Amino acid sequence: MDPEPITEESFTVFISYIIAGAIIGIMMFGFAEIINILDKKHKTQEETLTKLNDLKWEFGGLMESRGKSSGDTHQEVASQKEKGKFGRFMDDVEKARNN
Repeated sequence: MDPEPITEESFTVFISYIIAGAIIGIMMFGFAEIINILDKKHKTQEETLTKLNDLKWEFGGLMESRGKSSGDTHQEVASQKEKGKFGRFMDDVEKARNN
């Protein structure tokens, strides 16, 4: 049995496999990038939620420890904002969103 000589047909098949492989590779990289973007978004949401829960716990603890009613919440938030805690928190949230 003689090996199959290189013909135009077998060369065409070879080129088609190369092109199909390149297309599939590009698609795999595309899906990987989509997964990466979704993972970053999920991590950002987790960080933001954690910081919001910490802030809620901090303000809730302040209210309960001082025996204030819920009507004083706005004043307490304003005083904390003046102290800079709320501003730093919002800066952290913006940084997390931009990453």
